[in-house]
Amino acid sequence: YRHNKIGFALLICCIRYPGFVMNSETDLPAPLVEFIAEQLKIKDYSNWRKYFSRESTRWEQISEVKLLLNLKSFTAEQYERY
Repeated sequence: YRHNKIGFALLICCIRYPGFVMNSETDLPAPLVEFIAEQLKIKDYSNWRKYFSRESTRWEQISEVKLLLNLKSFTAEQYERY
């Protein structure tokens, strides 16, 4: 599905650079979405927010990105220390 493909790419961008995980309420700049869609050769990306229709897909992909980028979740225990 194109919306999952672009959603996954945007997820990587958000985690890797700004350092947060996007959700259905995240307001991403249209030029960013267009830039990513262009790289993926997706002409009609208007329904990219459909990516959020299945929450488990997003969580599965977050796990994949964490493995891909060797990231770890910030835990409550770490929060208490700082």
